Amino acid sequence: MYRTLTDDNSPLSPRLVEFPDCSKTFSPNIIKTSHYTWYNFIFLNLFEQFHRFANLFFLFLAIIQAIPSISPLNQFAGFVQLTFMLSITAIKNAYEDFLRHKTDEEVNDRLVYVYNSQSNFDSNFPNFENNQNSSFLQKKWCDLKVSDVIRIEPQCEVPADCILIKSPDGRCRIETSALDGETNLKFKYSINQKVNKNSKFLLEISPPNANLSTFSGKIFYQDENLPISIENFIPRGCIMKENMPILAIVVYTGEDTKLIMNSMKPQFKYTEIDKTMSKMAFVLLLVMFLICFLMTVLGKFWSENFKDGYIELDSKKWYLQWFSWIIDLQMIIPLAVYSSLDVVRFLLSFGVSSDEEMIFEGKKSKCRNSDLVSTIGRVTHIFSDKTGTLTKNLMSFRAISFPEVVLGVEYKSDHKQEQIKSIVDYVKLHIESNNDIKNFLLTTVLCNSAEIVNGKYVSNSPDELAFLEFSKQCGYELLKKQMDKITIKINDKICEIECPIRFEFSSQRKRSSIICLIDGKWNLLSKGADTVIIPRSKNNSQVFQERLNQFGSCGLRTLCFANKELNSNEINSLLTIYNNIRSMPVDVEGYLNKLADDVEKDLTIYCISGIEDELQNYVVESLQLLKRANIKTWVLTGDRLDTAIDVARNSGIIQKKNPIIYQNDPINNENRSPNNYISNPHNSNIISKNKINSKNSYLHSVLAIDDINVLLNHKYLFDIAYNCATVIIGRCEPLQKGNILRKFKEFYKDSVVLAIGDGVNDVDMIRCSDVGVGVEGREGSAAVLSSDFSIPTFSKLVRLLIIHGRYNCIRTSLLILVTFYKNLLLGLPQFFYGFYNGFSATSAFDSGYYAMYNVILTIPQHFMACVYEEDINDKLCIKYPEVYCDYQNNGGFSAFNIFWYYFISIIHSSLIYFVAYFGFNNNLLNSESLTFDHSLLTQIIGWTLMSVFTYEMFYVFHAISIPQVLMNISCLVSNFAIQYFYSFAEQEYDSILERSANATCMWLEIPFVVGVCMIIDMTMSFLRPHIQKLVTDQVIKHEWMKNHKKYRSF
Repeated sequence: MYRTLTDDNSPLSPRLVEFPDCSKTFSPNIIKTSHYTWYNFIFLNLFEQFHRFANLFFLFLAIIQAIPSISPLNQFAGFVQLTFMLSITAIKNAYEDFLRHKTDEEVNDRLVYVYNSQSNFDSNFPNFENNQNSSFLQKKWCDLKVSDVIRIEPQCEVPADCILIKSPDGRCRIETSALDGETNLKFKYSINQKVNKNSKFLLEISPPNANLSTFSGKIFYQDENLPISIENFIPRGCIMKENMPILAIVVYTGEDTKLIMNSMKPQFKYTEIDKTMSKMAFVLLLVMFLICFLMTVLGKFWSENFKDGYIELDSKKWYLQWFSWIIDLQMIIPLAVYSSLDVVRFLLSFGVSSDEEMIFEGKKSKCRNSDLVSTIGRVTHIFSDKTGTLTKNLMSFRAISFPEVVLGVEYKSDHKQEQIKSIVDYVKLHIESNNDIKNFLLTTVLCNSAEIVNGKYVSNSPDELAFLEFSKQCGYELLKKQMDKITIKINDKICEIECPIRFEFSSQRKRSSIICLIDGKWNLLSKGADTVIIPRSKNNSQVFQERLNQFGSCGLRTLCFANKELNSNEINSLLTIYNNIRSMPVDVEGYLNKLADDVEKDLTIYCISGIEDELQNYVVESLQLLKRANIKTWVLTGDRLDTAIDVARNSGIIQKKNPIIYQNDPINNENRSPNNYISNPHNSNIISKNKINSKNSYLHSVLAIDDINVLLNHKYLFDIAYNCATVIIGRCEPLQKGNILRKFKEFYKDSVVLAIGDGVNDVDMIRCSDVGVGVEGREGSAAVLSSDFSIPTFSKLVRLLIIHGRYNCIRTSLLILVTFYKNLLLGLPQFFYGFYNGFSATSAFDSGYYAMYNVILTIPQHFMACVYEEDINDKLCIKYPEVYCDYQNNGGFSAFNIFWYYFISIIHSSLIYFVAYFGFNNNLLNSESLTFDHSLLTQIIGWTLMSVFTYEMFYVFHAISIPQVLMNISCLVSNFAIQYFYSFAEQEYDSILERSANATCMWLEIPFVVGVCMIIDMTMSFLRPHIQKLVTDQVIKHEWMKNHKKYRSF
C-alpha cells in the first residue's frame, strides 16, 4: 500500500516516517555551534595557531635555544615564552568556545512534552493543556527523534521541523524571524482531521533541503492518500504565537532541519593589518638572517686571526654560531605582537557597544567580530541596500495609473492625506463603470500573502499592507482566508471567492498570481515588477512606459497589475496538474514555477501603482559626511532604476552637479558592442573605451545600471563604475548583490568594502564583504546575525566609521609599530654587544630579562596607551570628516611611519648602547673607584632603555590618561623589583642596586640620552608635516588659530 516515488537509496529519495514507531534512525536533534571539545582543544588550537608563520618561527627558535651547544640563553626560556603567548590566544579562544558550549547546552537541554505512544490517549483537545496528563512525557530537545508527536506550548520555540497535525481551529500562527528575518506572522494549517493520534499512518516527504519555501509529500492513512505542502510545515526555530497548545509530528531533526542547513558560518575575514604585520615580520626576518650570516662569517675570520686573549672556538663547528646569533637577535621580531593585537582588539570592541552616542530608540550598536575594529577605519566603498536601510520600509500608497487617468503623481509631502482622499473619492465614483478599477481592488484583496490577526492585517510585504489599507478605504476588505476560498467584503456585502490555484511571490519570479472564480468567470489576477509583467503582456504600450518612468522619477516603488480570462477546459486541466504537483515529494516549487510560466502569458495590463517609502532619519546628513570622508556609495536595490535614482537624489547621494550616466537597455541587442550599453542622456554621446583611461572623466559622475549581467561580464564597465562618484544598480536580486561585491573585490583588491543591509536578502552581500554591517530594521534579524557590526539605524554608520574606525585604526597601528620599536630597542644593543666581543654570539642579557621585558616592563604601558589614544576629539572628527582620509589607504602603516619607527629605533638603541660603552668602559664610575663590568653595563643599558621607552610613550600618544601614567610608573617600579630579585638569584648581580646607586655617571647618562632622543624626535616632528601631509595637522592648526586669534598675524 505504501509505495515510494523513487529509489530509496537515491539522494533525492523521499523520507518515510512511520507513526507511532519509526524504525529508521536519523540525525540526532542536537545543536552544535562550539568548535572544540575537551579532548581535542589543545591539539586543534595548537594546529590553528601554528598556521601563523611567525609562531612556527618562534617554535624553531625555542627548539634551537634548547640545544646547549649553540644556545647562550636558558634552554627552557624559549618554550616558556612561546607557551605563555600561545596560552593568551588559547585562553581567549577557550573562553569564547565555552560560551558557545553553554549556549548549546541551554538549547539542547530544553524540555518539551512528547506523546507517549504506549498509553491510551484521549484525543480530546482540551486535555492537551493538562501537563500532568500521563499521555505526555517530558523530553529534552536533544532526545527527540523523527516520528515523535510533540505538544508545542504558546509563545514557545519549535524544537524540530514538524508537520502540524492538530490545533484549536485547524491552523496556527508562527513567527520565522530566526530563519528568514521576517517578523510578520505566518499561518500554518493542520493536516486532515481524520488523521488522529492513536492511528497508524505513514508520511512520505521530501528529503531534507535548505530551501525555506519548499516542502511537500503525502500521508498514507488507511485507504486515503492525502497531500502535504509547505502550508502544513513548521520549521525549527520559529515561535508559536497561538494562545492554546498545538500538536505536531517531528519529521526532521538536528542537521537535517532547515534552520541548521541555513546556518552557514560566515567566512573568516583576513584583515589588512594582519597582512601588513606579516610583511613587516618577514622583512625583519630576512634582515636578521643576513646579519646572522655576516656575523658568523666575521666570527670565523676573527677566531682564525685574533686568537690571543680569546677562547679558541672549534673551527669545525663554526657554522653553529649562525644559530646562536639567531637566538641572540630573536628580540628583533616581537613574539608578543599577535597575542597583544588579539587582546587590544578584543578590548576595543567594547568601545562600540558602550558608546551612548551609538544608541537609537533604546537599541545599542554591537561589535560581533573584534578582528575588524581597525578595518572600519579603512573603508573606501559602501555597498548599501535601499529599502529599510536608507528608507524606513514603511510603505504608503501614493499614486495609481489606469489607461485613461493618472492619479496622485503630483502629490506633495505636506498634503498626502488630502491627495489620498481625492484618489479614494475618484475610485468610489467610477468603480461601477470601470472594470479596471474593480480588477485592481480585487487583485489587492485576493492576491496577497496577508492574514488577519486580532482585526489587523499582517504580511511580510509592507507593500501589500499599503494596498490592503487603500482597498479598505475604497470599500473592498479582506476578511478570511481558507485553503481554496477567500472571504471578502465589498461595500458591506460578504462574498466568498473560490481560489483553487495560487502562484506565490518569490525573489526569482518577482510576481504573484491567483486564479479566481468571479461572477461565474475564471480569471487569472497577477501583480509584479514591470520587468516580468510587461514581457508577458499583449498590450504593452509607450503610455505604460512613460507612466512607469513618471512614477519612478517621483521616487515611488512601482507594480504592474494584469489579468487574463480562462475557460473551463483550461481550469480543469490546470487543477489536475496543480494538484499532482503539490502531492509530489520533491521539487514542488520548481514544477509550480514552470506551470506558472506557462499560464502567465498573454496578460492584459490595466493598472500601475506607486508606493512611497520615506527616508530614514538623518540619512541625508550621514551620506554627505561619508562622501566628505572620501567613501564612495553604491546603492543596490530590487526596485526600478528610476525609483532608486530619485531616492538617491532625495538622500543627497546624487547632487545637481553630478551628471548621470545611464546604461541603455540591452534587450534584443545581444550582438551589440558593450560600448553601446552606456550613454549619457544629456548629449546622447556614446562613451568610448578611450575615455576610460582618464579617471578624472568620471570622478563626479553617477553610473546608473539596470542590467547587472552586463556589468558582471565586462571588466571595463567595472572600471567606469569604480571611478564614478556613485553607482546606482536597480532590479538587483539577493544573490546578484553578493556576486557584484565578489567581482568588485576580485578586480580591486586594495579597496576595503563595507556592505550594509537590514534584511535576509542582504545576508550574502554582508558575509562576503570586508566589513558587514546589519541594521536592526523591520525585516528581522538575519542581517544583524550575519554581520560583523550591528547598528540601530543608518545614521550611526558615520560614528562607527569616522570615529570608532579611525581611532581604532590609529590605536592598532601604533600598537604594532611601537611593539616593533621596543623590540628593536633591546635587540640592537645585543647585536652591538656581540660585535665588540669578537663577533661572538655572547648574550648581553639573560633569557629571564628578555621575557620580563616583554611581559612586565613594556607591554602594559603601550597596551594602556593604545586603548585610550585619541589624536583629536570626536566632535572635530564629525566636523571635519576629511580626517578619515589620513588612514584610509594605509591604515597608519605609511612608508614614512614605518621608516620613522625603524629609524628612531636604530638611533635610540645606538645612543643607549654606545654612550654607555664608550662613556664608561675605561673610566671609573665614581670617586670610590667603582669599575665598569658586564653587570653594570646591563644595568646602564636597561635603565636607559626603560627611561627612553617611557618617554616615547608620552611623546607618541596624544591622549595622556591617569591609568596610563600609573601604568608607566608601575613598570618603572617593577624594574626596581626585578633588579632586586636578580641580586639574590645571580652571583654576578650581587648588591647590584647598591652598586648602581653609587654609579654617579650612570644616572647622568640617562637624562643625557633621553634628552638627545627628545631633540631627535622634535626635529623629526617639525619636518614630518613637510614630508607627510595629513588633514589632521591642518585641522589642529586651524582650530588652534581659531582659539588663539591674537596669533593669526604670525
